[in-house]
Amino acid sequence: MKNNIPIILSAFGSTTKAMKTYALMDSIFRKRFSNHPIYWSYSSRFVRERMKKDRQMNMKQPQDVLNALFEKNHTWAVVQSLHITPGFEFDQLLKTTLNHNMRVSIGLPLLYTQKDFYNVIKTLDAVYGITDLFSEPNVAQVIVGHGTEHSTWTSYIALDNMIQHKWPQKGVYVSTVENSLVDRKSFILKIKEAGYTHVRLIILLLVAGDHFLKDFSAKENSWLADFESAGFTVTLEPNGLGCHPEFVDLFCDHIESALDIIPIP
Repeated sequence: MKNNIPIILSAFGSTTKAMKTYALMDSIFRKRFSNHPIYWSYSSRFVRERMKKDRQMNMKQPQDVLNALFEKNHTWAVVQSLHITPGFEFDQLLKTTLNHNMRVSIGLPLLYTQKDFYNVIKTLDAVYGITDLFSEPNVAQVIVGHGTEHSTWTSYIALDNMIQHKWPQKGVYVSTVENSLVDRKSFILKIKEAGYTHVRLIILLLVAGDHFLKDFSAKENSWLADFESAGFTVTLEPNGLGCHPEFVDLFCDHIESALDIIPIP
């Protein structure tokens, strides 16, 4: 029966207190899929080794969990990617899971289909009240993702284009920490020249981990510091997407889709 099919959640991992975000997400996943055994796995070798050394945590990688389930005679599993976009980490996840002896149905990353992009934009507004600030003409809202050299770097351009189409000239911008088309200095100058004086920073990351501490909130050479140096007042949203049940529900929808295509009554 499908109720017995295990669900393996695959996250990058974190060495910071942001691991608490995964615990919050876990409670939501287990409530939504109460009839399914749920397992966590972590794709980052650095994170697994660091957490084992510092906290004696034995964090599994996806193939380890699949091996254990296969030995228990499970024939199917859902492996749900907890990535934002399907980049290099997702490619590696496909390589290691789809070649396994167990049959696997893959749950797709947060931003994969066109519908996903519309759902994320809708959820950004529901969670952060983006449209509520349109009455504040001096406020720019900047959504910043990780960025990638993978061919899916265009995902962020697509998201920006769809946001501009939905909310034209409303001061909502999209950029990335890495591999952005426009460097941060030029990006900030563009917002300043548009007449905005206050910036709200929203991070398009699952957890507010190492990248948040280094690239967003650090006192020097960060998004917060560079905007403040340019004369802006800044509000930095402190949490990743995983702290908000509305975004976790989108991942749950992807799990449902992965379960639906498994050919078991």
